Amino acid sequence: MTSTQMSILNVTCPLTGKPVIELMNPVRCVDCKHIYEKDPVMQYIRTKKPPQCPIAGCPRVLERGKVICDPFLLIEIEELRSSETAAPNATNIDDWTDLNDEDEE
Repeated sequence: MTSTQMSILNVTCPLTGKPVIELMNPVRCVDCKHIYEKDPVMQYIRTKKPPQCPIAGCPRVLERGKVICDPFLLIEIEELRSSETAAPNATNIDDWTDLNDEDEE
C-alpha cells in the first residue's frame, strides 16, 4: 500500500454505494477527508439540514465550498485502481482438496 492510498478513508461513496474507484466525479470533504460522488453530495448538502457527513460516526457538517476535488484525490484513486487490478481476487480460490492422491492407489 502506498502512502497516498492510506489517505483514502472510505472505499465506497456513502450516498451512492459505488466503489470510490468507479466514481465519475469524485470529491473529498476537506474537514473529514471522506470521498463522495459530486452531484449526489451537492444534492445532499442542499436538502439535508444540517448536512452531517453520512459516514457513520463522523460528526462533521458538510459545506458546499469544502467538498472539492483536491489535487491528490484523482492520483490516490488511480493508485487504488492499479493496486486492486494487480492483487489477486480472493474470491477465486482453487479447491484442490478433492483431487485423488497418486500415492493412495
